[in-house]
Parts: sequence; structure tokens; C-alpha cells
Amino acid sequence: MDIIYRKLPVDIESGKPRTFNAETRTMRAIAATDSGVNVASYERGGIIKQVLIMSGLELPANGQVPFLDSHNRFETSAVIGSFRNIDVKEHIVEGEIHFSSTSDDVMTKYGEGDLTDTSVGYTILEKAWVPEKESMNFDGRKFKGPVEVVTRWKLHELSAVPIGADDKAKARADVQQPENIKKEKDIMNDEFKKILMKSGLPESATDDEAIRFMEKMQIRADKPDEKPEDEKPEKDEKPEGMTEHERMMIINSERERTIGIETLCRHHGFDDLKTELIQNGASMDAARKAILDKLSERNVDVSSHPATIMADGVDKFRSAAEDAVLIRMGASVEKPVAGATDLTGFSMVEMARKMLKTQNLDDRGNSLILMGRALTTSDFPYLLSNVANKVLFDGFSDAPTTWQEWCSTGSVSDFKTYNMPRVSEADDVDEIPEGMQYKYGTFTENNEQYSIKTYGKMEAITRQMLINDDLNAVSVMLRKRGRALARKLNALAYAVLTGNAAMGDGTALFHADHGNLATSAGLPGVATMNAMELAMMKQQDLKSLQYLNIMPEVIIMPAALKGASEIFFRTERYADSDTVATDSSLAATRTNTWSGDRVRRVYDPVLDADSATAWYVTGPKEDGVKMFFLNGNQTPYMESQAGWTVDGMEYKARIDAYPKALTWENLYKNAGA
Repeated sequence: MDIIYRKLPVDIESGKPRTFNAETRTMRAIAATDSGVNVASYERGGIIKQVLIMSGLELPANGQVPFLDSHNRFETSAVIGSFRNIDVKEHIVEGEIHFSSTSDDVMTKYGEGDLTDTSVGYTILEKAWVPEKESMNFDGRKFKGPVEVVTRWKLHELSAVPIGADDKAKARADVQQPENIKKEKDIMNDEFKKILMKSGLPESATDDEAIRFMEKMQIRADKPDEKPEDEKPEKDEKPEGMTEHERMMIINSERERTIGIETLCRHHGFDDLKTELIQNGASMDAARKAILDKLSERNVDVSSHPATIMADGVDKFRSAAEDAVLIRMGASVEKPVAGATDLTGFSMVEMARKMLKTQNLDDRGNSLILMGRALTTSDFPYLLSNVANKVLFDGFSDAPTTWQEWCSTGSVSDFKTYNMPRVSEADDVDEIPEGMQYKYGTFTENNEQYSIKTYGKMEAITRQMLINDDLNAVSVMLRKRGRALARKLNALAYAVLTGNAAMGDGTALFHADHGNLATSAGLPGVATMNAMELAMMKQQDLKSLQYLNIMPEVIIMPAALKGASEIFFRTERYADSDTVATDSSLAATRTNTWSGDRVRRVYDPVLDADSATAWYVTGPKEDGVKMFFLNGNQTPYMESQAGWTVDGMEYKARIDAYPKALTWENLYKNAGA
């Protein structure tokens, strides 16, 4: 199934998108909407209205797609970045464009507002046609024909292009682009114009004349039984209802066909076949079949190169291969795709050979040569990256961390230092005697600062591991790296408590001046817990004008205190010789008001390294310690590249985060026994 393209304009404000950030080399954008867009349909012979159902979108396993230059899917130099952090909402698909370090020219054009459009490339997995005067319901919505409703589709790439179409899909900005702003006029591609000249276009033809010539060729191809346009009356020269944009859609589609055929022919050494296929109007499917026939004439074993597998088939095989490798590595695969279990018996060398075959690449040679070819020319690295990311995430998710139970989370968009001002309560109001003036009130301010940091490590999957089929070593390595990243977050959170760094007022987090450090140390018990609660309830605002009345919610303790602490919190009565009771049998007992789940308990051995007796209490999560993440991404991010220092694939796993105590009033410490 060929990739379809849908283009959209980028909204600009004061010359550039508001979300464009040159420092981080990013820009937020809406890739697609569920608005109806006119597309060229060879199946139905003309322009049709097409609607994408957002809930039917299938994203790649790694959560991102390449950002390309003008849909050039055949050369790595055309990759100018990636489209990440993709969010599928009810009516739109939104994400973040990351410009690569080699895309300065394109990034500058977006930043300056000279380049304003993007285009999404996708394949249709399932669709339905609603005929004229009929209606159908999809995903809770009613669609009236004629319209093509795409109920399942897969995103493959986003491209930088000069002209867009979907007016509702724009880069994020505060001010919408005025509707009267005219878009840049499309220019006829010189190479494409030469091809039209071979079909009869005069050499002196203008761009407009070339466009009309192309329209006539298109109409002949779509409706072969009709007379050529030049034999019809002048008033029928233009198909009824065809707009300038629709004509551009046809021409852009033809350009994609031309580039695809040229690339296929050049790759297989059939330059002489290129012109014939293009001039005859061959589709990409027809071009692939013609090339396959030519390959058979070269006595190539065509049966071992299933070139008839289209993009959709290759994707399905790759998905099955990923699940098969994950199953062999012991990873969790809830619902393996069809065919996955059939591939679990394949070694990694056999898997690499199969992947080369499905992409019509040379699969001959010994295992060393074959593996090297698979790692550099096929989708095998893509398979390895998806598997590595999944296993890494499994390890990250399975790590026994506890910081989430008492910390809140936040999001920042970059690595700069952020300021969080705190303002006291207003002064008490004064009595104003008759004739006297009002006085201005004053406030006390405090400022907390924070910024996130990056934590990561590199790993490698070598050719030796793959040839030896040592998936257990690969799995262990990636799982442990995932756990290490989770462990780092846990350690960072607890370091806020044990590190006792200075707050915005210059005083340590836990300090007598802050009223959050126990004056009498002791293990959790009735007396120490009551003293803690009283101290938190009596905390005041910055000007000591109002009691905050904070209620303790979580007590955080080292693992060494778990045994004694749980006995206390699970005991309903405690001994007290001073109790006065009428019944002598109850004279030595009193109700334990801290029994049960009045406060949640969290135990973590990370605290034992600092003190086996010190314990901490926090009130509401949102006012205690907050873990900030870059763009709110709370999971590791993995990048991969062909190995430079090793033979194989190198992986860089990282997470961008940092915790900060927001207030001291919400936290309390007791040094213990």
C-alpha cells in the first residue's frame, strides 16, 4: 500500500510560530485533523473528500516518526529531524518537531516564517466509502456522502513542504493566521516539466500552461473512454468544481510518483526503464512489478526476494518480528501480532536474513557479512531499537521505587532556571477612625528556584551478541539500564530530604527557624507523632499572619524502622500508668489515635544509608517535593545509531528530571533515637 500525503499550513505570529524554540531546536505542530480534505483518488477517478478518524491512528512502537525534506523517503540525507511526543486527541494529532543538527537551513526558514507548511505521510489500513445521499456512523459521528472515511491508518513521517492544505491543522500559536494571508504560489518542478515535454508539452510553455497540460493527461488516465480535453469545447477544459488547490494535489501526487520511480530504478540499475515507466503513467505498484520482471531476466532468484510485499506487508512482518524477539527475551507482550509465534524459533541471524529478503536486499553471505549488511541497509536496526526501548521500559517500570508515593510531578519545557515566587498573606486590616487615612498593606515574598538535569548512559548491542544469538545478555543489560534510570529518580527524590539544602530564604530545608525540625528526637510513637502534628498545624505563612493547619498524610522512614513502626501503627491500645479509669482492668491501657491508616507509611532502604532512625512527614503532595520532567515525559528516552566505536548498534538512554522542595512548611523531620 503506497503512502498518502496530507499537507497543512503552519500558523505564524509576528513572523514565526510562537512555539518555535531555536535553543532547543523544537516547534509544536498539529500534524493532522479530522476535517475533511480533498485528495486525489485513482481508485475513484478524481478528487474526493477524505476524513481521518483520529482514534484509528496507529503510531510506531517508539512513539516518533522521521521529519523529512519534501517526503524524500529514499535517502538518509533527507531526514532533517523527528516528530516526537505525539498526542492523539479527539479531533487532532499534535506533537513536537525536533530539528536535527544538520537541518539549520530548514529550521531557519521556519523560524523566520519563510517556510510555513508541513505534510503528513500515512498509509490507509482500513477505510469505508459513503456514497452520495447516504450516511454512515463511525466512532460515534455521522458522515454524509460522498466521503471516504479512513477508520485505521498508520503515521509514517512528517515533512517540510512549501504548500499546505488542512487549514485547521496548524503549528501552535496564540494568534491564528489571518485568512486573507495568501500562500506562496506553487512552482512547476523543472525535472517534472522536462518529463511533460517528452509527452508533448512545448518547450516554451509557462508554468500555468504546464499545469493545464498535466490536467489533461490526468483526465485521460482517469477517464480513458472520454475524448481528450483538447477535442472538447473550451468551456469543458477545466473539470467542474476543480479548485486551484485540487490541481496542486494532483501535481504533487504525480511528483511523488516520479521521484519514487526514479529512485527505484536508480537503486536497481534500470535507468533505461525509468523514462518508460514515468511517461506511461505507471503506478508505484506497476513500477515494482516491472522492476521485478527485469530482475528475473537477470536470473536473480526472485522467489527469495518477495518484492510483492508492499509497505503494509513489511510493517506487519516487522511488528511480528518485534513481538517474536520480545517473547524470546522474556519481555511482556500482552497480545502478540499474527505470525509472531511462528518467528520465535528464528535466531537473530535468521531474523536478519528474513528482514533483508522482505526488503528485496541481498541476503547472501556468511553470518558476519550478512549481519553487517542487515545493520546498515535494512529495517533491522529499527527492529532492534524498538525491542531495546520496550525492554528498557519494562526494566524501568518494574523497578521497586517509592518516590511516587509522596512526591508530586511537574513539567518544564527546557533546562533553564525557573523561579517560583511565594507571597505572604495580606496585612491585617486596620480600624480607620473618622477623618483618618487608609494605609497601604505590605507583603513578604520568597522565591524558590529549580532546573532539571539530564541523566543517562550508553549501551551497545554488538554483532557478536547477535550472531551468537545471546538475547539473554541483551535483555539483562537493557532491563538493568532501565532499572538504573528508575533508581536514579528514586535517589534524587530522597536526596532532597537527606541533603537538607538551603531554601529560597537561605535557611536549610529542615531547621528550627522553619519550625519543621523535632525538638525532641525519638522513634514514631504517640508523643513524637503528636508533637509532629502540632508543629505542622501551627505552621504559619511568611509573615506569620495565618496558621496553615497542615494535616500529615505520609510518614517516610528507613527500612530499619519498619518492624517497630508497624507494631506501633497496628496497635489499637498502648500502656500508660497515669491513666485514670474506674475499671482497674483498663487502668494500664489507652486508645492509640495513630492506629490504622490515619497516615500512610513509606519505607525505603535509600534512607538507611544516611540514617537508620531519622524519619520524615509530608502533608499534601502538591505542596511538598515535586519531581519536574522535561515536557512532562516521565519515562526514559532512547536514541540509537549504527555503532562507531563498536560493531553493532549503540543506544543512548536518558531521562531529564530533577526534584525540588516547594515549601518547608509542608515537610517535617525527626532525627529518631
